[in-house]
Order: sequence, then structure tokens, then C-alpha cells
Amino acid sequence: MSYALTFRGSAITQLRGYLSEIGEILPLECDDGPLFIWQPLTVVAALDAAASDISRFPDGRLMRIRRHVFLADKLTGIDAFKVPDDRGFTTFLTERAVKIISRVVGTDIDFHLLWSNE
Repeated sequence: MSYALTFRGSAITQLRGYLSEIGEILPLECDDGPLFIWQPLTVVAALDAAASDISRFPDGRLMRIRRHVFLADKLTGIDAFKVPDDRGFTTFLTERAVKIISRVVGTDIDFHLLWSNE
């Protein structure tokens, strides 16, 4: 899991329009060429806490999610998001976002399926 994604300049050139619509792109200073960090700005309470396998701190804060289950109706029209209870603000991508990004970056980013509503 990742909190933000890092892209080379060539990938940002191709993905800028899409990524800008669903998050923010920030430049990184790097001697090896242009790099950018991207993160979604949408925070949505889409985690189904009752159906997910979650560990909590004694005060009730989310510690860890072992199995993710999301409320599909909360994700309609959303390609990338974070959940408010996740202190680390993990970035979650829908299948559509993964397909769009993968067309450009290929295997440079390794995506893992965490949940399916099928």
C-alpha cells in the first residue's frame, strides 16, 4: 500500500490531465531527472468497518486494516480516494484508475487488489 504515488516526468506528461482531475501533483527535487508525487484529494467514508477485518487502538482509532471491504455505493464516480479513519491516509485506486495509470507506467508500479464488489 502507498500513501502517495511517485511518477517520472514522462509519465506525468501523459497523465497530468487525468491525475490533476482526481488529485494533486507536486514536483520533487531530484538530481536524476524530474519526479513528481501524486495523491488523491478525495477523502470518503467508504470503508465498511463492520465487514472489514480491522484492529483498533484502545481509544478506538484505526490501527490496521487486514481485510478491506468498501461500500460500493460511496465510490460511484470516484477513481482515487483515502478513508478518513486511516491515520496513514493510504491511497486507494479503483479499477478504472489502475487501468489508466498502468497503460502509461506499465509494470513500474505494482498494484494489488484489496477488494472486489463482485
